[in-house]
Amino acid sequence: GAYYERRRCAWGVFVDYANFANAHEYAAEITFKYRFTQNIYTQPTLHVISTHQGSSATQLNACLRLGITL
Repeated sequence: GAYYERRRCAWGVFVDYANFANAHEYAAEITFKYRFTQNIYTQPTLHVISTHQGSSATQLNACLRLGITL
């Protein structure tokens, strides 16, 4: 994966492969993190997961994280 941070923004990309006994899976993630203040941030993320076990299945998941650091 790769990660880059500058001032209030950070970007990340991650790609992975897993080989199980009866299946294999590819996963990728793209994320962006923006800090409103030192303690408050938002982080939208996009995940793509593709599993192959006889037949193929692909999922696209999006999530939005809001964080407060104490």
